[in-house]
Amino acid sequence: MNPKFKISTSQTEDLKENISDIKGYVFRILTNWKWFLVTIPIALVVAYYINLSTERIYGLSATIAVKDKQNSLFSSGTNIAFNWGGTSDKVEGVRRVLSSRSHNEKVVNELEFYVNYLQEGQFRIEDAYGRVPFKVEMLPGQFQLLNTLIYIDFIDNDSFQMSIDFEERANGKNFKL
Repeated sequence: MNPKFKISTSQTEDLKENISDIKGYVFRILTNWKWFLVTIPIALVVAYYINLSTERIYGLSATIAVKDKQNSLFSSGTNIAFNWGGTSDKVEGVRRVLSSRSHNEKVVNELEFYVNYLQEGQFRIEDAYGRVPFKVEMLPGQFQLLNTLIYIDFIDNDSFQMSIDFEERANGKNFKL
């Protein structure tokens, strides 16, 4: 036999010890099966009620890429005091337009975010935008009550009853979103 290829018996013994350690660990876990049987359902119930009762918080972010069709370095009006890595006028212009009040007003009017659709949930009044069986249409020049809940009770499929609680507003319980 070639002396370069010796099989070390210490490596196989280490492997046997590791396997027996794993077996001991598994048997130790299995001896405590009662604790797992009790604690896992308790943890799942607690997590369910925490998820059910906490208020949902939504977020939104966007990335917008603004590119020139031609490289500004090859134009005849390239300034010698070129700003390396700074924002260009096009990027600043787009940022100003997207954060302007008139743009935000157009978005609110287009999506009709001035009308809040709410429904009474198990723990609080929840947003029901897009999940209601009706749509409120505001005519131009029509006035609306600000920060006032208008209650709609459905009597059957074809009729409903609308009501406003003005006493709630008089007692100082103004609705705020």
